Amino acid sequence: MNIHSSVFTTGTLSKRLFSRRRVAGFSLLLATGLLSGCSSTGLVPVSGKLLRGGKVPESGFQINFDPVSLRGEERAIAGMQLDGTFKLYTLPNPGVKPGEYFVSIGIVPLSGAKRPERFGAARTTPWKVTVPNSGIKNLVLDFEKDEVVVE
Repeated sequence: MNIHSSVFTTGTLSKRLFSRRRVAGFSLLLATGLLSGCSSTGLVPVSGKLLRGGKVPESGFQINFDPVSLRGEERAIAGMQLDGTFKLYTLPNPGVKPGEYFVSIGIVPLSGAKRPERFGAARTTPWKVTVPNSGIKNLVLDFEKDEVVVE
């Protein structure tokens, strides 16, 4: 007697694993997660552009998102690209947890970049951002303005 033939008939296991109900349920969960913008880490995408008076500043800046609550939440960071754009990461994953953040600008060592001092720390920055569950696609930070703009 063949042991394999007595335990499962051909295709029985695959029929159980891939039943229509299970596939439909998994598809619904996946679609719900994708539509809400949340990943399995709870992070949502945030990207934007750093400007000085409407123009791209010199390179050498780091964008910091510090949680307003400061209750065990992690800081998110981004390096500014040469065209002024950035994409935030909560290391090691891309994205940010939805919530309120102070936005400050760090200077990459030895870059020679200069920024107004008030943007250098979470406690002094005028910038505050609320990240929704859908994330933010076009966040504009301009050194000449005290408010942030979402385009």
